[in-house]
Amino acid sequence: MPRLTWVMMLIVFSVLSFNLQYIYIVLGRTSTLFFISSAIVNLAGIVLSIAGLSIGSAKRARKKDGGGGLLVEVHPKKKNYVASLNASTYHTPDCRLAKRIKNDSMVYFVSKGEAEGKKYIPCKLCID
Repeated sequence: MPRLTWVMMLIVFSVLSFNLQYIYIVLGRTSTLFFISSAIVNLAGIVLSIAGLSIGSAKRARKKDGGGGLLVEVHPKKKNYVASLNASTYHTPDCRLAKRIKNDSMVYFVSKGEAEGKKYIPCKLCID
């Protein structure tokens, strides 16, 4: 949603919350159950509005940054072996079968022991 929509929602729910408190405290003409249920709905609206503003800000920052700045590896490891989350074998990165693995399901390992510790078995084409 556009930022203006989230701001408007925040204003509306804040005004509703203020009015609800005014009616309950000053006029005293509503039941406690009505007040509590309305307060919960209003607070949920305020929280969702603030969350929407935060998410929108993060998306705009990611677009401005080019989208690639959030997935930086702090301690890069040497990636000697690769596997798919959807398969049971691991490969060397230059194996023809490893080249078929989609990036979003690729898992990296430093050693054979690490891969085998995660219950992967060696590829018969690329690993002796």
